[in-house]
Amino acid sequence: MYIYEWPSLKLYRVLRNGTEMAYAHVEFSLNGDLCATLGGAPDYTLTVWEWRKQRVILKARAFGSEVYRVSFSPFTDDILFTCGFTHIKFWKMSETFTGLKLQGELAKYGKLELSHVSAFHELPDGKVVSGTTYGTLVVWEGEVIKSHLCLEVETEGRERKPLHNGWLEVIIQDGDYFLTAGADGWIKWWRISEVDAAEAEEGVEVAIAPVREILIAKNEQTGEDPAYIVNMTLANNKWYIQDLNGGIYVMDHDSDGVYRNVYNFHKGAIVDLVCSPTHNYAMSLGEDGLVKVWDYAKKDQMDCYDQKYYDGEGTCLAHMPHTDANKGRLCAIGFSNGIVRIVSVTADHLSLLKAFKAHDEPVVAMKFAKDLRLLATASRGGNIFFFELDPNSDIQKFEPLCTVKLPDDAEILDFKWDPDDQALFFGCSNGRVYEVARPNPKKIDNSDSYYWHDAEIKMWEIKLMES
Repeated sequence: MYIYEWPSLKLYRVLRNGTEMAYAHVEFSLNGDLCATLGGAPDYTLTVWEWRKQRVILKARAFGSEVYRVSFSPFTDDILFTCGFTHIKFWKMSETFTGLKLQGELAKYGKLELSHVSAFHELPDGKVVSGTTYGTLVVWEGEVIKSHLCLEVETEGRERKPLHNGWLEVIIQDGDYFLTAGADGWIKWWRISEVDAAEAEEGVEVAIAPVREILIAKNEQTGEDPAYIVNMTLANNKWYIQDLNGGIYVMDHDSDGVYRNVYNFHKGAIVDLVCSPTHNYAMSLGEDGLVKVWDYAKKDQMDCYDQKYYDGEGTCLAHMPHTDANKGRLCAIGFSNGIVRIVSVTADHLSLLKAFKAHDEPVVAMKFAKDLRLLATASRGGNIFFFELDPNSDIQKFEPLCTVKLPDDAEILDFKWDPDDQALFFGCSNGRVYEVARPNPKKIDNSDSYYWHDAEIKMWEIKLMES
């Protein structure tokens, strides 16, 4: 893990061997002297560091499955909390006969249904409040449940009504109140004194009511397209609200619920990114099917100048090289439903030029031949389709020529044209490379079928040298 100075961004410290593969979460202690890291699969290691000395103080296995978050107590650096898949765990750094140890106690849900946990907060008296996937709050006293908070308790003939509809992702102390938010887009405030004192006469369920609530949604008037709130932070008396659906909202801390959307981005992973060979724009594709065009020359621009949603999950991009006809503004977009869309990027917007079904499986890659007379597309299942182009006079020509399937049920990962434009090389998950000769349109008869029966295919198997 690398720690950098701010704002110089000079490398300041390097923390090594905190986990095997990847970190799930990192957090500093209240006074900043310590740092806790939480490793992901396969080791799920909790590590406490004296980070300025680049030294590990303590290590322990946090849990046996997925972990989401680690935090120090807001009152002492000797107490930590971790949470994740169906659990929350309470940790204490204790002096023993053999030295300093990390001792963890796993919370016991008892008769309450298990829940994944991604949000929690400690009360001054040591109790802990955590969220659930079903939208309620659990108050823990030690490792046992003191109370289970909802809007309406479950009774005969009436179901329990949760505080939120869906996963409760955020718990933050805001003065004398707890602020909660989550999958339903609502931000709600609850009196901490009521949460702390909540105790059921029978069982553990207790009904409480919010003192204030605000719905964050793309359509503020109707409440349509509510945000999925996964994080909130307060800076300069403003709440910055992160929406899992691809946005950031800002709301004044002391406002009467007035908020605005200040940034939009992809929902989920960005699967590909290409730059125009001749113009100052880049195009990004998300797994959500969103295509965004960015003018990277405008450094003060926080958002793209155009974007479009298309049906299907995005999988890959291929920008067409410049010709006098296309002006260097055409790009091919592949999708999980096998569709390829050709779009044109003008000075102010993105427009669809052509769309066609290339495969019945996800398109994993597309490549233009250097002479721009052919476009090859490949599917995950090893199918290849060739399309004829006319780069100099008809930019809308993408005529299907022929298709061929690689042998051995090969799953294509990527492919390239050879330097002479006379063959393609396909790298596959079975450790083999296949060479397919370029088809000659004059020798292809596709009047009855597009399948190319006499395709020339060679195969090489990649093997590692034995020591």
